[in-house]
Amino acid sequence: MSSLSPDILSFSGVDFEYPGYPPVIKGFSAGLKEGEIVCVTGASGCGKSTLLNLAGGFLLPGSGVITDRHGQVSAPSPSRVMVFQDSAQLFTWLTVRNNVLFPFHALTDRKEKKSGHADAGKRAESLLEIVGLSDAADLYPAQLSGGMKQRAVIARALASDPEILLLDEPFTALDAPTRRGLQDLLLDLNSRLGTSMLFVTHDIREAVYLADRVLIITEKGVEQLEVGLERGPGKRDEFSDEFVRIERRIFAAIQS
Repeated sequence: MSSLSPDILSFSGVDFEYPGYPPVIKGFSAGLKEGEIVCVTGASGCGKSTLLNLAGGFLLPGSGVITDRHGQVSAPSPSRVMVFQDSAQLFTWLTVRNNVLFPFHALTDRKEKKSGHADAGKRAESLLEIVGLSDAADLYPAQLSGGMKQRAVIARALASDPEILLLDEPFTALDAPTRRGLQDLLLDLNSRLGTSMLFVTHDIREAVYLADRVLIITEKGVEQLEVGLERGPGKRDEFSDEFVRIERRIFAAIQS
């Protein structure tokens, strides 16, 4: 991704602490560029998930500023959608198709809802095809495997055509082959739709496989590492010397 691209999401000198506890985020400054995938990693408790909640507008910084294309981030927005590791975020009483359609049904303007109904149906079907769930559209979440549930979650997250996906360790509970398939799905979606992604993970290999850039949160601050490998489904060989070298560098930064 070009270094001249504007930031679609920016943190500037952000501090955050929970009442009665030491600061979790201290002087954090970083940006996410349009169409970029940035992975955030670090030791447990370093503030990775807190950072995503700040980006989503679910928490507000104690000091510093977070901005997106629309101005200062001060509340949740359909332009910044969160994907969690828990697939229980699907509505169990709705089919996969209706889960994906839910963001359209949630429109408050009746005129907008009526005029957009046909387009919503087409977009839902397109998203289900993209994530490989066309044949499961009429199933309920209880009838899906873990990987299928996360595909449905991702399709629903994309229904509102967000500028940014905020992903909080979404594949942690999945087996290795399913996880790799979903990682490749994200890479494919990024290529097709150009959606920017801020992805939190404790899995260093996952970070190197997915990211244009990795943000490593340490006690000394944030280290930013350009991955510099061709990105796309199956294009990064995790056993190559360069891939392993980047893994080791990230691990060393966290351990230090």
